[in-house]
Amino acid sequence: MINFVRQVIRVLGISILLIPVCCVLADQYGSSWRVRMPVIQPLEVVAKSSDYKHISDFKRPVSHAVLRTESLDYVVDDGPLYRVAFYKEKVKKDSTGSANGYSQVAQADAAVEGKKESTYNAENDTSAENKAAFSTGISENPLVAPSVSILPNGNAAVKQQRIAQDVSFYTTPKRALGLSGTVIKVKPSVTVVETYDSNVDYAKISDFVTRIKPALTLDIIGQDSLVKFRGDFIYRTYLEHDELNRYDYNLNLSGKYRFSPKLDASLDLMHNRRHNLDQNTYDSGGVELDPSIILTTTATPQLNWRVSEKDNLNVVFNIDKTDYERKADSDYLSNVLNLVWGHALDDELTTFFLGAMTTYTHYSREIDNLDGDQVTFQNVIGVDHQFTPALKLSLKGGPGVTISNYSNDAGHDDGTAIMYQFRAELGYREPTFSIVPALERVVRPGRYGENEILDQFELYYRYLFSETLNYNIVNTLWQIDADGVQGGRKHKSTGFFTQSVFTWEFKEDWKATCGLSYNFGQNEISHKTNDRFKSWIGFTYSFPTEIN
Repeated sequence: MINFVRQVIRVLGISILLIPVCCVLADQYGSSWRVRMPVIQPLEVVAKSSDYKHISDFKRPVSHAVLRTESLDYVVDDGPLYRVAFYKEKVKKDSTGSANGYSQVAQADAAVEGKKESTYNAENDTSAENKAAFSTGISENPLVAPSVSILPNGNAAVKQQRIAQDVSFYTTPKRALGLSGTVIKVKPSVTVVETYDSNVDYAKISDFVTRIKPALTLDIIGQDSLVKFRGDFIYRTYLEHDELNRYDYNLNLSGKYRFSPKLDASLDLMHNRRHNLDQNTYDSGGVELDPSIILTTTATPQLNWRVSEKDNLNVVFNIDKTDYERKADSDYLSNVLNLVWGHALDDELTTFFLGAMTTYTHYSREIDNLDGDQVTFQNVIGVDHQFTPALKLSLKGGPGVTISNYSNDAGHDDGTAIMYQFRAELGYREPTFSIVPALERVVRPGRYGENEILDQFELYYRYLFSETLNYNIVNTLWQIDADGVQGGRKHKSTGFFTQSVFTWEFKEDWKATCGLSYNFGQNEISHKTNDRFKSWIGFTYSFPTEIN
């Protein structure tokens, strides 16, 4: 009887809250709803030419190419965004010869915490977006963001504070740790989201899901260095089906160091645990909607060299180890090396890209002792053109060849295949709204021991009603296509996904979110269909502090 009363009160409470809130609130999550599955082609070396680039990314390492100019990737409280699109105006140099762009980007990082948040799958995860990055720093280099010197040169008060710390007689925590002269920011937060899921795990059951997520972010900001830690623990509890209760977590440690105005390097380490069917259908890692737990660990060192005023070379190496709990799925270890050279024309409105990528992926599977290797060689070509300050065209992609070698209990198989990947988009972005249509083909490791191809057309729209209220919507038509190992059965599915989210920062350190999403998919081989509707409301409270 008590449980029944508890359920009734809970449902009524959520229903009452959703009535006014859904009419007023807006998205914490709109812009990073996207693919979580590791991607074979890390052309995100090309992301150095993108409008915005996150330093940390839990779901896909920095080196994984999104082939996009607007970052929609999932990042948990990623902190500031760095403006890396080029501009017509040039940066004036100060008397020391350093570009003002460095201090402008640095000031945005050191002085402003993230204001707007968004998600790839809104009721699941969060990311922060630094509004200051939209208006700071005209990049001197049209090919790459200024190397990040995090000291805000224009902030005399901060300088004096640091000087005072350095000469202080008393030992401070930072001095005891050898971090004197740096800015250390800590931001704990707690998020609670209540979701109605019409098709939990695509098992034909509906339920209310409560997600509780404590999180911690830590930034250590130095003169020429930046260290970031992001961590969160996600616990989901189901009202009527408590046997489905589950947990996930995300851990990310990244660092960046500027050796000189022309040379900088970074390292990103990530480990996470997730349930595949908590994601959108086409992100779940296959055509068959079988539940599985995924453990992913990645390491991504990166080196960026500004060769000249108009030329830039970016080198990225990525290691990705992904393990599925389900024995019928293929675990894999992927190693990717990327080199991309960018050249800006004299008009500073057009940039060309040329590069190469080499990928080695090893597959293994318990159920049939699969042991497979794939080597992929791909060319990268692209062009970005800024028609107006708001309108930008981006075309990136290239052909490649994949050489495969498989063996399992059924026998042995070799094969060679031609593949290509690309992304084309025409984005219009104003301070208050953005609209970005895009067409994309991505090749990524599949659950069945071979590459799978994701084709999608997406239309993304974002509108800022005010500094505290914003709205995001994304619509996607998608198709997944893959061949089975050793001539096995073909995998193919198609579908449609839409998501709308509102976010409202109604008070300092407080944020409210509500939204809804709908996904429809069809297995083109078995002709089975599935659909899923979600609606949610959530609140986040954070209490940032700075360590002296």
